[in-house]
Amino acid sequence: MFERVAASNDPQAKRIPGEVQCKFCLAKRKCHEYQQWAGSSVPNMLSLLDVPAAAWTPQQRAIFLDRKGVAQKWLDDCEAAIKQAMAEDPNAVPGYQLKPGAKRETIVNAQGVYERFSVIGGTPEQFMKCVNVKKTQLKEQVSAITGARGKALDKAIGTMTEGCVEVKQNAPSIERQGETIA
Repeated sequence: MFERVAASNDPQAKRIPGEVQCKFCLAKRKCHEYQQWAGSSVPNMLSLLDVPAAAWTPQQRAIFLDRKGVAQKWLDDCEAAIKQAMAEDPNAVPGYQLKPGAKRETIVNAQGVYERFSVIGGTPEQFMKCVNVKKTQLKEQVSAITGARGKALDKAIGTMTEGCVEVKQNAPSIERQGETIA
């Protein structure tokens, strides 16, 4: 292990990039070998533009799905590097600027809000229409109150929420047989 660490810090050492080797590397944004390897995983843009994805052969679709993760990670790493450069120098990318992220507010004192809501004439039924219960936090509280864990906790939550939930299914995702891809 010592030899590997020493070699990784040697600027003359041979670099062998790959998904496993580079997964936790903090220098991959600046690593020439990683960029070449990751970039080679992205199909040639001209050939992609020549044929619409709907016209790809089954083999081309499989190749795309096999390489999608590496290509997406490379694209995300490039975008992160550009954002970092723009944070350090607002003129790093001509014609572009960093837009501030959206601000999200979370009510952390529901009881206080309810009391103020009541003062203006709001009813408990009206207020409850504004409330979203997070199932994970509900499970934590039920467990703290009852001491239930595992299947007993799942049963208690099931009984408590029966007839009170709306189930929505996410869009389907693509997966390789035996493992999730996207």
